[in-house]
Amino acid sequence: MNVFKQMQKQQKVGLSLVMVILFIDTLLYSLTIPITPYIKETLHPSSIMIRFIYISYSTAVTWAAALALLADLFAAKERGLVMGIALSPEHCLERQLAVGC
Repeated sequence: MNVFKQMQKQQKVGLSLVMVILFIDTLLYSLTIPITPYIKETLHPSSIMIRFIYISYSTAVTWAAALALLADLFAAKERGLVMGIALSPEHCLERQLAVGC
């Protein structure tokens, strides 16, 4: 079953947007890791506070925004597959190259 050929233009744009959002989120998250020592030295937060910042940022941005958009764009029977594709962009890129979608 080729899901990409069956998608409407709005769904393809939405899926692409979510993939970009997840990529940027991952990139920004990986950039914040190296500045954590600087934050600890200047602001002196507890380790629990640092953990809370990272957990809340990651959870709020990734799950709420990106996956809610997919839930709005796709029918109930397609949501699981599309959300799985969005959360593993390398799988989708391989598929796009093979299928040409």
